Amino acid sequence: MPACEKIAIPRQKFLLPRPPWLTWAAARREWLCTYTQHVHACRLPPLPACERKSLYGSILYKDLLPRRWGAELEAATALKSHKDHVVLLCSWGETFAGLVRIWQKEASAADVRRGLFLSAAAGPYNPRAGCQRVRGPMAESSSSKRKEHASVAENVVIIGSGPAGWTAAIYAARARLEPLVFEGAITEENRLAGTLPLGQLALTTEVENYPGFPAGDLSAYLASAIAEQRQAMLPPHRKHGVAGPELMELMRQQAVNFGTRVITDDIVEVDFGRHPFWLRSLGGQEVEARAVIVATGARANYLGLPSEEAFKNRGVSACAVCDGALPRFRNRPLVVVGGGDSACEESLYLAKFASRVYMVHRRDRLRASHIMAERVKAEPKIELVWNHVVEEVLGNDQQGVTGVRLKHVQEGTLRELEVSGMFLAIGHTPNTAFLRGKLELTPDGYVKWTTPQRTYTSVEGVFAAGDVADNYYRQAVTAAGSGCMAALDAERWLAARGH
Repeated sequence: MPACEKIAIPRQKFLLPRPPWLTWAAARREWLCTYTQHVHACRLPPLPACERKSLYGSILYKDLLPRRWGAELEAATALKSHKDHVVLLCSWGETFAGLVRIWQKEASAADVRRGLFLSAAAGPYNPRAGCQRVRGPMAESSSSKRKEHASVAENVVIIGSGPAGWTAAIYAARARLEPLVFEGAITEENRLAGTLPLGQLALTTEVENYPGFPAGDLSAYLASAIAEQRQAMLPPHRKHGVAGPELMELMRQQAVNFGTRVITDDIVEVDFGRHPFWLRSLGGQEVEARAVIVATGARANYLGLPSEEAFKNRGVSACAVCDGALPRFRNRPLVVVGGGDSACEESLYLAKFASRVYMVHRRDRLRASHIMAERVKAEPKIELVWNHVVEEVLGNDQQGVTGVRLKHVQEGTLRELEVSGMFLAIGHTPNTAFLRGKLELTPDGYVKWTTPQRTYTSVEGVFAAGDVADNYYRQAVTAAGSGCMAALDAERWLAARGH
């Protein structure tokens, strides 16, 4: 275990202005969730006990947020090593964006003591990299702050921040509709559900099937295109095309560049029975909108195993089309969990690349349609494993997934399969809980499109885009396409009513 290397820091306190809406409980909750998300995204190794206590023990392990901003600065500058953890530790919200920039430039403790940083929350707005605050969560804007209860209805409010949401925002902004995007809240509940801002694509690694990003080194482009404080949240670039988080940050930045305003919060309640429509966020902000685009997506269902969570994006995936052709899985044995049509489709697709595909199902027959079941049985690379469930995902930090431990549902016996990846095909859950009783949904909970080749819903002026309505394709490029359609539909609907 390496020795703790500390910097002598005077007991001086650094006082930064505190936004009036920010209570200490809210600050601690936002900080913890953001830090957890970033450590997971960057896949940083855990710190040794002595170092983590020196670095952030007073915040994380004593379950307290210090009463003065200076305590965070002391903790952040108390350690030279593990700079990635230091940057992440201090990059919650935008309050510490200046400190992140200092660490990226190898600033010394003396620089911090002299106060050579600015609070982005208190500083002037910069449309390229700045951020403004509204009551509650963060909000980016290319115009002045708005009051919590706006006296004028928004033209378009977009709920969601995946490919569909950002594409809709780009098109709406270029049409001068001044869209407002609720990108989702950074909460522990959303982290566990896989519904943090930027959508499912932000949880993947390489994206090889999105047009326009062939394999190559995008380091310089990403550095010039994405705002500096947002770059600190990205994992290291792998120089092999574009990664999921990078693609989503690029979409977000493009929308912001055209004037999209962004609020980092969830919409939890809507009223589509009145017009303008009424929406309320998790933080209590109320907004009226002439048109609404729902792009909240759908989350993949997982087994809920701790080992499964540990190896997400390191061999555990919920999308064979997205990840199956990656070098990690080529010519290696893989396992697919599920017994429906989706599991059959995933298995048949993976059989093109894998040396062997084990299809694990908890019953003694498939739930899939007869024709799909026959195709699976006819594929020599696919082996059906009946009456078993996955009890544990096996692996290590160097190789990722190396196998799975299965349990017989009737006999209780255990067996292990040596595989390099596990693909879940046990369905998706659309993020539509807040829309029940407000819009017409399908029996599976997806928003129902009411008109062919349009994004119309059961309420005029409310449109749906992406996986929240598409339970068939579920691809980033199709979601982006439907986001474009929704923005055009909303623009024409508003124009027909004189807006």
